[in-house]
Amino acid sequence: MQRTGESMARSLRSLLVITATLIMLVGTAWANDEETPYNPETIEQETISLLEAISKTLSNAPAIALQEQSAESSRGALQQQSGVFDHLLTGSFKAEDGEQFLRESEIGREQTKRDDKNVEAQEARIERERHDRGVAELEAIIANPDVNAAITEALGDESFLVDNFPGLAAELGIVDGLSEAGLSDEQIRDIVLDNMRQSLTRERDALLARENRLFTELANLGEAPTKEEGFEVALSLNYEIPFRNGIKLTPFLDSVFSGQRYVGKPRTNECFLPGEDELDTADDIPQECGGLGLEDLYSHKAGIRFDFPLLAGRGREETGAFEDAAKLDVEAALYALQHTVSQALVQTASAFWRVRGAQEQVAILERSAQRQTDMLDMVQTLVDAEEQPRVELLRSRARSATVRGQLEDAQRALVEARVALASTIGLGVGGIENAPLAGDDFPGVASEAELGGARTDALIGAAPRARADLASARLGSDSGRILLRAAELGLRDVLDLSVEFGGNAISEESFSESTDRWTGPDGSISLAYSHPFGNNIAEGAYLQRQAQLAQRQIEEGDLERVIKANVVDVMTSLREAAAAVQLAGEAVESFQETADAEVQKYRANESTLIDVLLTEEQLVGAEAGLVQARQTYSSLLARLWFETGAVIDELPEGDYEVDEDAFVTVPTAGGSGE
Repeated sequence: MQRTGESMARSLRSLLVITATLIMLVGTAWANDEETPYNPETIEQETISLLEAISKTLSNAPAIALQEQSAESSRGALQQQSGVFDHLLTGSFKAEDGEQFLRESEIGREQTKRDDKNVEAQEARIERERHDRGVAELEAIIANPDVNAAITEALGDESFLVDNFPGLAAELGIVDGLSEAGLSDEQIRDIVLDNMRQSLTRERDALLARENRLFTELANLGEAPTKEEGFEVALSLNYEIPFRNGIKLTPFLDSVFSGQRYVGKPRTNECFLPGEDELDTADDIPQECGGLGLEDLYSHKAGIRFDFPLLAGRGREETGAFEDAAKLDVEAALYALQHTVSQALVQTASAFWRVRGAQEQVAILERSAQRQTDMLDMVQTLVDAEEQPRVELLRSRARSATVRGQLEDAQRALVEARVALASTIGLGVGGIENAPLAGDDFPGVASEAELGGARTDALIGAAPRARADLASARLGSDSGRILLRAAELGLRDVLDLSVEFGGNAISEESFSESTDRWTGPDGSISLAYSHPFGNNIAEGAYLQRQAQLAQRQIEEGDLERVIKANVVDVMTSLREAAAAVQLAGEAVESFQETADAEVQKYRANESTLIDVLLTEEQLVGAEAGLVQARQTYSSLLARLWFETGAVIDELPEGDYEVDEDAFVTVPTAGGSGE
């Protein structure tokens, strides 16, 4: 039979690539960072072609939009898994300051130090005072006019000089003999005694200086400390470089500035006082000032660390498994998106043909209603001419009313079909004007050769290779195998090797000086081992992965079986539907000739009105049957395109195109129609 849908086929051929519409179906879908709300399109047009319906479906169907987001979610999961191997710069900064009580033993040591210093200072004072009196005694002897008498008195009983300065007392005894040797008092006073006084005065001055120094040191020490305070400023930087084979490389830098002191005391244990020497210079002499005696410290450590997993965690099969599986999941999601698009387009085509069928039913009943009106006029004329009884008029009116009722039912069914088509496309419907009519006729019926067994066998063999949902399922199985292998490798014990190389720097002077005082290189090596007894976590994960892979493989095998069975079922039904269209067309032609003949016979009074009405009713039924047969054939043809995976072809660059002959011809094993 010649096609009646050639005009639609020509329109579809103009749709070479619907990349502009389907661009949202792949990676660039919803590429903007802001969330795009779902805003269904609303149209106001009387009719819509199948091509337009397909295009509107691609841009409005919510099922496609949802699957797009699912594919985008898979990309996010892949990016997340890839992020495990991102280079990672980590840094930490810490500043601490605090104080605490000293231990009792340390407080005791500090107090003992001060007590000892006080004892030493008091002893120095006593010694200095003894010398003060000795100098005074000498000065009194020198001032006495009778030197010998003064000496004799000074060296008498309970003599201070004899008790405290026996050497000086002995020298004075010798001086007493000098006067007998002929020296005058003046000579003894100016030469001998004055020298003795100067010598003792110098000793007294030295003792005074020592006394002052000891009391100054005691004052500098202050009270014994009871608390200590400290601070630390630390900066740490690490740059982790993980590899997909499990090895991790980490350059690092640690810098610390720290200090510790007694509360209320200077930082170090030294302070400076002017020194006293013979030249009276002001050279600084270090003195103890009660501090802890520690300078602030600048320290640095820099190097590089290598971490090598030797058992669990070693190799890409385990470490990179989730990323590799996520890549396959993205491909699977894109195939699932392609399958969803095919489903949405087939549903649109089926809804489109239902509208076309409802329109045809309305047209059939409109023609029938017009024929009943014409028949009623003819009967009225015959009754008025008394050529027919008046009961014929009532019978004609009854039939006319019946047809009008059927027409109203068909019009309601058409409205429902139009709204259903708009809903399937994803259009917003605010009124019947937003639900267009079908602008294309049913496709023509294929020849017996196109529906023969050879074509069926070819489609059965090609369908599993072309179906996007089966491709998605196979990728899911491949992903499961990767994860199962990773779980198997995860059963191993943990044995990690860590090797570190680096250098150190330290200084009490300044930060800049510390950076110039590096030592090294230093090195270290360590091994870490762990063995979980029972290993239930890893064993449980392995069993889960096994079960998940088995589920995916079962689903994959069952889907392939169902696909082949559905192709056989649809091809068989399509052949039957084609035959039904042929028979229904022949029935319409026969009933049309019969109905025309009955009307002529009735005009010639050679037939009854009952025969005319019955024949017309049979004609309406035959026409309705033909419409139903063509609708069934068209819907089965659309389903065959879906079952064989021929609706959408994948292009090398990842976009898609809808076959130019989709839904109007029988698909071939290569994916296009004839």
